[in-house]
Amino acid sequence: MDIDRRARLHLDNILNFFAMLSHRQAAASVIKHVDFAYDWWRPTLWIIAQLQKEIKDGSQEISTYCRNPMVHITLEQLDGIYGYPAITPGDSVYQYLKTHPWLREQEIDPAFFAAAGCDSSPR
Repeated sequence: MDIDRRARLHLDNILNFFAMLSHRQAAASVIKHVDFAYDWWRPTLWIIAQLQKEIKDGSQEISTYCRNPMVHITLEQLDGIYGYPAITPGDSVYQYLKTHPWLREQEIDPAFFAAAGCDSSPR
């Protein structure tokens, strides 16, 4: 449990750092020079962002009490800074994930896509 807690704290710190910087246009050059490997992390972060949005949108209680910034807002900003095509939460995230070469290589469980209401085959 401690390892999981520390890992989540590190992820929170990274996302907070980029959330803070990504909303300042002058910070774009700083972000591009941080050794973050956004190219590698992008699919995983979009999975987190999509699931966070689905959970929040699916619960009135969470929507009422959760005031934290949504991860997808930060990722949309980072995508723009890094020059990636825009992804909006929803079907386009799942389409991106289904066709991403690294995730295809990892053979993501088809049940993940089926649970989202997508074609279960990522290929």
